[in-house]
Amino acid sequence: MCVASVRSMTHAQKAKKTLENNLVNFFKLTREQAKMVLAEGEIDEKARGETLSPQRLAKLSDVLLAHGFIKNA
Repeated sequence: MCVASVRSMTHAQKAKKTLENNLVNFFKLTREQAKMVLAEGEIDEKARGETLSPQRLAKLSDVLLAHGFIKNA
């Protein structure tokens, strides 16, 4: 897991929006891409970042990395 990607996700979570909206706004994903990432990470589309466990956040980061939405530093 990339430390920079976790920092990016933490930054995005501070907006206190749904993770789907954070993925769209912060990572510039389409709505469909955001829904796919959340589904692969086994995360509810309406979940908020502050509700994720560190393990779930790491899984989300791994999915983003696997699809090339973030780069490993």
